[in-house]
Amino acid sequence: VSFVDTNGDGQFEALLSGYLTSNKALRWNPTGGSDGTGSFANIEPHASLLSSHSLPTICTVGCDVDSDGEEEIFVVNAAIYNGITSVADLLLKRGSGGAWTDLFAANPTARNFWSSRSAACVDRQGNQQYGVYVANYEGPNMLFEMDGGKPVDIAPEVGVALTAAGRGIVAAPFMAHWAPDGGLGMDIYVTNEFPKNLDLGISSDN
Repeated sequence: VSFVDTNGDGQFEALLSGYLTSNKALRWNPTGGSDGTGSFANIEPHASLLSSHSLPTICTVGCDVDSDGEEEIFVVNAAIYNGITSVADLLLKRGSGGAWTDLFAANPTARNFWSSRSAACVDRQGNQQYGVYVANYEGPNMLFEMDGGKPVDIAPEVGVALTAAGRGIVAAPFMAHWAPDGGLGMDIYVTNEFPKNLDLGISSDN
């Protein structure tokens, strides 16, 4: 589950990942339910790209990767246990009409077809420019940031294209790594089934 403003109204929904069933964006209605004491309701249309029944989704995260003031949603798909799959991860952006589009359509060669397990939003340099770090299972981890309006994997460039049996990710400024431009960069802590866990922090050369 992640907490994301899925429709851009300034309120958060609980976004539940559904493996080969629909992802659901649950909003709390304090006066809903049969007794009026409150209930959750799914506000995401069943026919949308985000809620597709065919996706093997195991994780979602939301952050504003293109700096337009609204959150995009990264959808982690794991169609098989490990290796290369036929179902790529998605980076979804909601249009003005409410429909979702996959930003990877602008750069198909950057798609992640490794069997991934988790993702986290990362403000790498502490300047409110977010990317998404993805833990793959026995494949190189990826770090997606926007460049010229399209997502690119910069993990090899910044030294975090590491291969392990990735499981989970937490991103936060644990160790106070200061980026060269003065921002407080986030650490990326990755839990692995094997070999060892990773604690990644920004260096003086980014």
